[in-house]
Amino acid sequence: MPLPSDAQAIDETSAVTALLLATAKGDRSAFEALYRAAAPTLYSVCLRLARDRDRAADLLQDVFVRIWQKAPLFDPTRGSAFAWMVVLTRNHVLSLLDKPVGATMSLDDDAVLAAVDVRLAHQPDPGLALDLRRCLGLLTERSRRLVLLTYLQGLTFEELAERVGAPLGSVKSWVRRAVLKLKECLA
Repeated sequence: MPLPSDAQAIDETSAVTALLLATAKGDRSAFEALYRAAAPTLYSVCLRLARDRDRAADLLQDVFVRIWQKAPLFDPTRGSAFAWMVVLTRNHVLSLLDKPVGATMSLDDDAVLAAVDVRLAHQPDPGLALDLRRCLGLLTERSRRLVLLTYLQGLTFEELAERVGAPLGSVKSWVRRAVLKLKECLA
């Protein structure tokens, strides 16, 4: 693949700058275009720092929320839009990676599994509890606990995010992926 010419690079840089400036004014279509233009580069920054594809995808989502919120602070006279977004990404990801995810959860596995058994004791299918226990065992500890805190204790996503010290978007993604894995396992 040939390298882009200087003129192409300048056009792409000015297009991204224009998209970021329009995003700063609340333009959602510009934000979508900015996402398409910048996501691959910013994902690679997230992946390099997190060293885990799922975590990098969650972090990228958080980064774009941050870009939406902070876009009005971008000043094109101080540097390029891409450089600003990369620095914002790096700083935000590092701040999130410093937080111990799930450190404040307090349910132990025996209590969780007992709660599952009690909830499923009166189901018409007696094998469901065993199947669900097996499928829960396939999830990571964090995913298992988030799903159970949501469905057994009825915590909202906001309460989960506060309890585990993680961004709301990440918690929603983790629970969604865990539920999909459970559905696949139980199918």
